[in-house]
Amino acid sequence: MTRQVKKNPGALILFFAIVILAVLMTMTQGEKGINRRGFQDVQTRVSSCALNITSIVDITGRGTYVGGETFTVRVNYANTGDSGASWVDGVLAFNGYLYLSQNSPAPVPVPANSTAYQDFVITVLTSATSAAVTIDCTATGQEEGTGQPLLVESYDNDLDLTIQKQANLAIVSMVDMTGTEPYWRGESFVVRVTYQNTGGTDALVVDGILSFNGYTQLTQSNPATITVAAGSTGYQDFTITVGSSATASQVEIDVTVTGIEAITIRSMINTTTASTDMHVWIGMAAAVVTITSIQDVTGRGTYIGGESFTVRVNYANTGLYGATMDGTLVYNGYGYLTSSNPSATSIPALSTGFQDFTVTASAGATSAAVTIDCSATGVEQYTARSFSVDSLNNDLDLGKGSKHRDCEMRLYSAIRKNWSKTFA
Repeated sequence: MTRQVKKNPGALILFFAIVILAVLMTMTQGEKGINRRGFQDVQTRVSSCALNITSIVDITGRGTYVGGETFTVRVNYANTGDSGASWVDGVLAFNGYLYLSQNSPAPVPVPANSTAYQDFVITVLTSATSAAVTIDCTATGQEEGTGQPLLVESYDNDLDLTIQKQANLAIVSMVDMTGTEPYWRGESFVVRVTYQNTGGTDALVVDGILSFNGYTQLTQSNPATITVAAGSTGYQDFTITVGSSATASQVEIDVTVTGIEAITIRSMINTTTASTDMHVWIGMAAAVVTITSIQDVTGRGTYIGGESFTVRVNYANTGLYGATMDGTLVYNGYGYLTSSNPSATSIPALSTGFQDFTVTASAGATSAAVTIDCSATGVEQYTARSFSVDSLNNDLDLGKGSKHRDCEMRLYSAIRKNWSKTFA
């Protein structure tokens, strides 16, 4: 005889309820513990850490930086969660631009519902090229309590900056703008110094100073300073004056240029090299002309009233400019001689020349020993300056002893009269 067991529907419902509750408890997140009855307790976490990068700020504040500079960038963090973040540490990215480097500041904590920041010192390499640069940041950290790793990006909260290549000021040429070398005592000439800025930043207050390498008889003007923009050229014109005591020399002229780099206000300096300096000839005077002698070209030595003879005035020019010379004979008070007026003569540099004068003894000439001198005026080549010279001791003595004597000239009125009667 088989015994039938009576089923209890309420117990079955309770069993399934316990099973479902156990499953739900195992699926709930939280920290687990064992209570004193041996059952697991589940502590459910309400919220977690919510870390973000809210901005990247240029603390230095210029927005534009030049090779060789440093500036500070601040990365701001915000944690809107109920769990703190520890060891938050950012790394900057320059999106492929290779001429920036960064330091490594200490990690910072970002408490729950709070903010924090890191300051990065960025160095622009001296070899930096000009570019627009975007700076991003990636930060890592740990969630407090769980130790869960954190990773956040700046996304659109990045920083845009401008980086510029350093100014590079060079002297490219020195040119004699006057172009009539050599230059002499009292003359002035203009030298143009041309500068070039091959960098990416303007050069301000650019100013050159000439050097004459120990030659003391040149002075220079002080032209206004100029700006040489990035990638362009500029020049200064210097007026150079030759002193009154200048000696003949070839002078080397150099220039030293200074300036200030825009933005950074850093000082710049450069000097000419052997390929950019210049040499100029300086002379004592443009034309150095003397009367070296006065000659009796006809050669008789004795002339009679009514006759004519030829006197030659010889010039020598030891200067480096030519000159045009024109002489006038002087008879030292003897009133019975007259001369022609020959054309002025050109005496090249480092050369000689002469003028021939036809001298006529008047019919009423008296007997006398006569000294003939010469005074000459000259006009320098190029400068058109006038000057004068005298024969000094290089005169012509006719009729009295002298180391410069070419002949004796005696004018006898009686002989002239007899000669006139004979051929009357």
